[in-house]
Order: sequence, then C-alpha cells, then structure tokens
Amino acid sequence: MNNENFRFSIVKIEDSNNIDNINGVWALYGIKKAEKSKWTCLQVGQSNKIGDEIRLDISYLGKNNLQILKKNYINQFGEKMFEYMKYPSSREQLYKHLSEKYQDFIFVIIKCNRGNLKEIEKYYAWTSHAEYWRNGGTYIKEVNYTYEKFENIKNKIMTNKSLEEEIRRLVSTIDTHLNKSL
Repeated sequence: MNNENFRFSIVKIEDSNNIDNINGVWALYGIKKAEKSKWTCLQVGQSNKIGDEIRLDISYLGKNNLQILKKNYINQFGEKMFEYMKYPSSREQLYKHLSEKYQDFIFVIIKCNRGNLKEIEKYYAWTSHAEYWRNGGTYIKEVNYTYEKFENIKNKIMTNKSLEEEIRRLVSTIDTHLNKSL
C-alpha cells in the first residue's frame, strides 16, 4: 500500500483546529499520573470528521465535576408532565475517569483515503491493546483472553494483509516515538 492512501500524523490537543475534515482513525494516548509510566493507547475511534470528535473528547477531558441534573419532561403541548434525572453519558464518565488517572494526552490521527475505517479502527485497537476501547457496545461480563484467543480474534479482523502489516508497523513506530523520551 502506498503512502498516498495511508499515513499518520501526531496532533497535540492544542492543535485540534487543523483536523476538521480528516477522514480516518484516531487514537488517544496518555501517561498515568502517579507512575509517569510509558504512553499507553487508551481509546480508538473512526470518523469522517475527526476534528469534531476529538474536540468533543477534549471537552470531556476538561470536565472535572459531572452532575446529575433534574430535567422537566415537557409534552408536545408544552405541558410539564414530571421531572426526571439526567445522568452523564458513559462517554462523559469515561473521559472524566481518564483525566483523573492519566495526563499528557496525545491524539494520533491515521489519515485514510481508502479502506474500511471500522476495520482499521478495530485492528488498530486490538494491535495497540487500547485499554478503554469498546467495539460499539458494552460488555456485560469480564473475559480473560488467552494469548492464542486474543491473537486469533485480532487476526480475523483485517482482510487486507498489506494494510494489516502497515498498521502493525504504525503501532510499533508510534509506541517507539512516544516512549523514546521517557
């Protein structure tokens, strides 16, 4: 696969305005606060408008206190029927947790002109072992994967073997680049 179709760049949080119409996959990395450990892949996503998604995630990282709000249920006729509780979304709670546990966040963008973005997202997440990534849904119970089972699942995701190798190299390059200064 040539570089026109697959390339990456690292975007710092304060530089998020230059990524509005990028089509591709993004990954969020962070360093644990207490340990000053290595950069860890925390979350992976894909979008046709990465800028909007990253800016929303950044705003959630900045929220220190999530509140349960009382809201009014108003019917179609403008009548208040009752009050209900509005809780923070799981995404808001996730990013609050990340901001409490991690620091020095970096978003990595994989700009893709071709390919199945969902397939690239899944393979990147499995290859980098993105700690908080969920494939579009929640898990009800914990699963302890053996190494063989983990590799088997990962290997079934990617149908394009040359792209698979590119992503594997990319994850390794990013890991090396981010952690060389620690």
